[in-house]
Amino acid sequence: MFEKIFRLFLKLVTPLFIWDKEKRKEFVRHVSRFKFSFCSIPQYKALMSKPLKNKSVLIIEPNDFHGEVILGYAEYFTMLGYDVDIIVTPNQMKTNPFNLCQLENVRWFAINEVFFKKILSSPKAQEYSCVLFSSIDGMHGSVVRYVDNKMYHKTLAVLHNKVHLEKEDNKMLYDDSKLLVLRNFSNDKKLFEVNPHYFGTVSPQPRNKTVNFVTVGLLDPKRRNGSLIADAIRYLTDNGFKDFKITVICRRKTGKFPKEAAPYLDVKVGLKYDAMYKELEKVDYFLPLLDPTNEGQREYLSLLSTGSIQLILGFLCPAVINEEFAAAYGFNEENAILYQDNDLAEAMLRALRQSNDDYKQMKANLLELSDAKKESSLNNLKKVMVGE
Repeated sequence: MFEKIFRLFLKLVTPLFIWDKEKRKEFVRHVSRFKFSFCSIPQYKALMSKPLKNKSVLIIEPNDFHGEVILGYAEYFTMLGYDVDIIVTPNQMKTNPFNLCQLENVRWFAINEVFFKKILSSPKAQEYSCVLFSSIDGMHGSVVRYVDNKMYHKTLAVLHNKVHLEKEDNKMLYDDSKLLVLRNFSNDKKLFEVNPHYFGTVSPQPRNKTVNFVTVGLLDPKRRNGSLIADAIRYLTDNGFKDFKITVICRRKTGKFPKEAAPYLDVKVGLKYDAMYKELEKVDYFLPLLDPTNEGQREYLSLLSTGSIQLILGFLCPAVINEEFAAAYGFNEENAILYQDNDLAEAMLRALRQSNDDYKQMKANLLELSDAKKESSLNNLKKVMVGE
């Protein structure tokens, strides 16, 4: 409540002395950053004062997003015998990314990024076997700027988009084989595919009588084709299928749907991670909504991995996915429902007609893929770890 009042006060007062709108936003951001820095002091002291009992790694997420990958990396490190400390921003911590975590020897701290350089130049940082940045870029550029020469040789980072390699500091991490990727599309020998899909203790439910499809993320044309949803609802109802619903989970409401689609939609806006994960336990099929005719979305075939894949593998939720994208991520007709071009509606109809036995087998096949990804990820993490 205090934070909302504080921000409202700034918005009301700053127009009196800063007329430019963009400069006002920048001022509010810097003031908020100072406030978060002050609030981070107790967490900073807790991190620096707690001794490391065993060999340990430090995971840092410098942004207010990508929280869904952190626990997956922590799980891999614990499987390799490491204790794990995690640092996220105060804003990230508010989204509850760790509420369902049952991993032992994992601690997390909410610390503003202004402390990162201080932490990583301290004697305490030298005690860690490795520092993993779960994003290669922070709010102010490459994460390389947070580490000195002593820590650089212990540093790894996650490359979410190959476009980021255009920056000189990030290219240096690439040249030194210090980058992890969620999907190594080109089998680049300098990149190590480590796919995190652990989200805490989850309990997937049996297939629902009212079949529940889900899509997660903004219905932005650059990311997913939301118009396919309305088309599919119309096609399914015209063919007499009405015992289904589509859950849309997004940070903010996007996209408009025709009124006749409303009875089949369950739009959930602004869920925190733990609430989103509980929703995903209850769904039957996942809709990535990737459009092969959209040039922006074709980047998901070569430059960056869609976050939908982690959720599909982690919650064992069979995807209804275009066949070109399916092939790029290792899916096939045994563990997913595929379609050509943008014929999502017909594929959803096949999902509705799928028997319970066939559905169970598909989930079992998906588990095999999930386990295979986990095994190869562990092997790749061993290869890239400094000193291993």
